[in-house]
Amino acid sequence: IDTGATTSSISAVDIVPFERDGKDWVKFKMEHEGINSKEIALPVERWVKIKQSSAEGTQRRAVVHAWIEIGDMKEKTEFTLADRTHLTFPVLLGRSFFKDIAVVDVSHKYIQDKHK
Repeated sequence: IDTGATTSSISAVDIVPFERDGKDWVKFKMEHEGINSKEIALPVERWVKIKQSSAEGTQRRAVVHAWIEIGDMKEKTEFTLADRTHLTFPVLLGRSFFKDIAVVDVSHKYIQDKHK
């Protein structure tokens, strides 16, 4: 959880933009710690430029809508696609995800059961 980030981000590799019916789409695979998904194709909602504090310049990233399930809650939200394989967590949840859905209480950890 990163309330400093506006948009959520998901670990994606082999990101390939393409066009379908005159619209931007992107295909990619999700990968983290040896877990690999099948190829996923989603329409691009928009493109954003991300400026990272750890690197110079900006990075252009696709923003897609995808479902996320946390405990009993299942919501569709925006994710930027980024290679997070070198980071600890494959998913970063930004503040736009939490708006009108949940409250972040930093005094608690791991309050949801793991999905089985």
